[in-house]
Amino acid sequence: MFSYMVALTVTLALKFGQGETLSKAISVFLVVIICLFCFAYGKSWGPLGWLVPSELFPLETRSAGQKTKQVPIEEVYLLFQNHWYWKKIVGDGTNDDELDGKKGQAT
Repeated sequence: MFSYMVALTVTLALKFGQGETLSKAISVFLVVIICLFCFAYGKSWGPLGWLVPSELFPLETRSAGQKTKQVPIEEVYLLFQNHWYWKKIVGDGTNDDELDGKKGQAT
């Protein structure tokens, strides 16, 4: 990750901000470097936001983070089924056509 940041910094320091536009090759290079950095971050440091709190808090308090408006995580689907917009997409789960992904298709 550090090498990606160095490559990005050196490229921008040498080519950007001199009153001229960047060439397409340099632009593609910068986008690729940024994508590689995001991939490396997601594979290394990214999951720590989920891992650290789960290891720091005792088991009794972890479940407090799994509630949405005092609704247990197992019943969150009910919020989507009763929502004015999401109920069109989620549905109520009782129709077999919805479960097969054939919603809205003529049979």
